[in-house]
Amino acid sequence: MTATRVALIGLVTITLGVTLLSDKGFAAALPGYFADEWVGILCVNAPTPVAPTKVNMLIQMNFDKSSNGGITLAKADQLFDFLRTSFLNFSGTATQTCALKPSQVNSQYHVNGLQAAQQLTGTYPQYGFQLMVITDNFWSLLPDYLDLPANALSLKSDTFIVVGSNSVTYRSSDETLASAIP
Repeated sequence: MTATRVALIGLVTITLGVTLLSDKGFAAALPGYFADEWVGILCVNAPTPVAPTKVNMLIQMNFDKSSNGGITLAKADQLFDFLRTSFLNFSGTATQTCALKPSQVNSQYHVNGLQAAQQLTGTYPQYGFQLMVITDNFWSLLPDYLDLPANALSLKSDTFIVVGSNSVTYRSSDETLASAIP
């Protein structure tokens, strides 16, 4: 199994496997740090293990502009394509229904991650989506005990499930070695 698939198993499993199990009792406001992030949008029709049918899902992918050197807009586009392709390949039966790279969202809508989340968390059902997931992607330094080169980076992806207008529940965190990303 390639490093790409192994790294994304956690993200896809969480996204498809427990999105319907979110508890509103653990809901929190949208994180303010989303304001310093590029945003990409992926729409899919995908199955979940807890439902026998496919559901329409809106996935907002945020990319941090400043942590550990930040993610440039051009790199955010590359990472968006990497994550989008990996998600579709891994899920097997998911169908992409729309995709807007961060550069497209930036040029067409001029919104950051927080603004996009504020607009979409309360309205996504009106557009025919049953679920909304937000992934927060940022560079993270790896611990020294992993015996990797000094200052080795990973792409860390925190997953949030939208449970209401401006309200999310944190679900998981996954990491992919930067050197494993094309």
